[in-house]
Amino acid sequence: MAAKYKIYYAMICDDVRTEKNNKDIIIGCYNDIIYVNSFPTSLAFAVRVSAYIDSKDFLTDTVTITNSSGDVVSAVTNPISYINLDRQTIFNRGYFRFIATEPADYMVNFGLDENIEAVLSFKVTTAALHESQ
Repeated sequence: MAAKYKIYYAMICDDVRTEKNNKDIIIGCYNDIIYVNSFPTSLAFAVRVSAYIDSKDFLTDTVTITNSSGDVVSAVTNPISYINLDRQTIFNRGYFRFIATEPADYMVNFGLDENIEAVLSFKVTTAALHESQ
């Protein structure tokens, strides 16, 4: 039987920091719309994914950001350092940087080894454009 995993949640934020007591501080959480002042604009953020994993056979995790055409605009692949088999495993990944040239929809994709799937979507726009739609 192939090893499997289930995504509990995914979020984008400005940063995730781990304190000495092992608590995570999540800074600047975004909803599904990121407002910017104008275009083009430079974006930088972190991604946090929580997953239940049924095997320690996975070697890497990958997070990609794709635009509405499916083109990868930013990506990070890391070796997996630990897996909690009986609980959630948290992946704090960043920093994703790219230039948004116009209002657009994006997708955050996550996968272990080569099994990458969409886990959340977001829109980048200005407040004025959003209000006029």
